[in-house]
Amino acid sequence: KVKFAGQDMDPEAIDLFGSKVTNTEALPLGVVEFSNPTTAVLELKVVGKNPASSNFSAGIDYVILEKH
Repeated sequence: KVKFAGQDMDPEAIDLFGSKVTNTEALPLGVVEFSNPTTAVLELKVVGKNPASSNFSAGIDYVILEKH
């Protein structure tokens, strides 16, 4: 699950399992409005795992925020 500034960003589960660490394409998660960018919190919660995975792991390389 992904939350940003207290708002759910992903309507369904995302399974990005791979047999090795690799980059993915950008994953657009939507638009969110918030009043104070210095207090906006990004939350990533692992809620399950692919059956082929031996662990519960996740990583983020970068986040792109665009002003609309």
